[in-house]
Amino acid sequence: MIPFLVQVAGIALSAGCVVSAMWPVALRAAERLPGGRRADFLVVAGALPMVACIGLAVALLVPTALDVFGVHPDHCHAHDHGLHLCGVHGDVHTPLLLLGALLLPLVATRGLLVVSRLRRSSLDVRALEALGARHGALVDVPGDAPLCHATGVLRPRVLLSAGVRARLGGAAVEAAVAHEHAHLRRRDPAALAFLHLASIFGLRGSRLESAFRAAAEEAADAEAAAEVGGVAVAEALVRMARFMRERPFALPFSALALGTHPLEQRVVLLLAGPSAPGRPLGLLMTGVIAVACITLGTFGAEPIHHVIEDLLLTRH
Repeated sequence: MIPFLVQVAGIALSAGCVVSAMWPVALRAAERLPGGRRADFLVVAGALPMVACIGLAVALLVPTALDVFGVHPDHCHAHDHGLHLCGVHGDVHTPLLLLGALLLPLVATRGLLVVSRLRRSSLDVRALEALGARHGALVDVPGDAPLCHATGVLRPRVLLSAGVRARLGGAAVEAAVAHEHAHLRRRDPAALAFLHLASIFGLRGSRLESAFRAAAEEAADAEAAAEVGGVAVAEALVRMARFMRERPFALPFSALALGTHPLEQRVVLLLAGPSAPGRPLGLLMTGVIAVACITLGTFGAEPIHHVIEDLLLTRH
């Protein structure tokens, strides 16, 4: 059974890598979209390798699982047995076994690193939060650091330092807080954490996560501008960017911060006039696609299984 599972992992993980090869194309296609829709598009694009990997693994595992539990016999019982991807006979396709043995440790290691960074970021945020006072979703943190971040997956909140309040001033602080609250309403920190995890199943070196950050910042700018005005948000961006250059501060792994990403482009968009903020749909669309792929993998397991075997030139 273990060789079978390793072979399934080899097929599924290689499918994720193949699908992730379309990320550069997705980045170019997304450039023409407004910030909010671009962020949604990038979340879906980032999730596709993971969805393909899981859906294909389900399709390959279902026939054996049904056979093992006595629900439905695997189709391999109905023909002269040749090399067949199943856990019943335990056949080995050597290239697939080697592929799985190579990809499984690599993906597992990347997964541990991403989870470790997310956990460390969460602990850092909790430590900062413990120093301050929480007022709803806003946490006032003492100190002079340029801290104005939206963060948190299960407990989304905004961290705002006393130094930012003093440096930006009343109107700019209101605009900055409106911007960060827009990130929380859009669930951008959760989407960013999800993209970090989904990237485990694809090829490294993509700019997709940084592109999502930039798109999410533009979308939050638009929502904040609709609330407090574009000029106020642009002024807050410029003041915050200047503050961050003077006082560099390490951005938490899963946080989105005011004053980062292409400043000139964001200011131009804000001063050009209001743009209608849209409802974030990236995570919802990803969920729908994932359910559809897993359903297809479950109920279409046998034909998908046959197609994979034919591609591998196995004989029945």
